[in-house]
Amino acid sequence: MPVIAIISQKGGAGKTTLAIHLAAAAQDAGRVALIIDTDPQATASQWAAWRGDAPPEVIDSPPPRLAAKVAAAQSQGAELIVIDTPPHADSAARAAVEVADLVLIPCRPSAFDLSAIQTTAKLVQLLKKPAYVVFTAGNPNAPRVYEEAGELVEGFGTPPCPVQ
Repeated sequence: MPVIAIISQKGGAGKTTLAIHLAAAAQDAGRVALIIDTDPQATASQWAAWRGDAPPEVIDSPPPRLAAKVAAAQSQGAELIVIDTPPHADSAARAAVEVADLVLIPCRPSAFDLSAIQTTAKLVQLLKKPAYVVFTAGNPNAPRVYEEAGELVEGFGTPPCPVQ
């Protein structure tokens, strides 16, 4: 049962959007999915409320309780756990990476956003977790932009996600 942490120190990168889409796709495929919302803005929790709390379930957790919440969800049959993290929160990012099987780093393929992921790339390398950069909100008809952005993130030691 994989645990996927969605982490980026930059706001507006698409963390929550990626988290809810992954969990909803897993749920649609017949898996029991859970989103753990560690962001004080609680956007994923608001999404769940708008949907009348239809699956996938969304729960909140402060970073110090994250490992316990993951363990409880695993024991209750969750087949996929996606952790949505806040921007600019080193403790939440570290706690999420520590419990994750995979880290996804959403990033727009632009100079400011690409520069901002270096801290996250270093964290996943420090904790020796597999990670990919997922490019979001870019022009789908600009393959050269993605090629150049991919080369840059490879230089940070974190490969781009093989699926765009």
